[in-house]
Amino acid sequence: MFEKLHTKTLWIIAVVSGMCFLLSPILATPIGNLADSILLERFQAAWSASHDPSLAWQSLRSSENIFAAATITIALLSLICGSCAVWTLYRRHKNQV
Repeated sequence: MFEKLHTKTLWIIAVVSGMCFLLSPILATPIGNLADSILLERFQAAWSASHDPSLAWQSLRSSENIFAAATITIALLSLICGSCAVWTLYRRHKNQV
């Protein structure tokens, strides 16, 4: 997958993937905020029809699940890309020695 890339490019991919892995909660925050705003609008529309307090907890739980799924997806993708780049760098170094 990464065999045709230059060594410097592979190092950049590995470093940026590691940074994305570490910063995945910060990178997923806009997705969580968008989910909060959409679910809040839906809650406000449903609250006027029926004053059920369980709707608030359902929307909060849903937005937390969306944020967690976004964080895990970003972390896994960056981990996979970084691991592939590091493995390719390791094989190149092993073949040179």
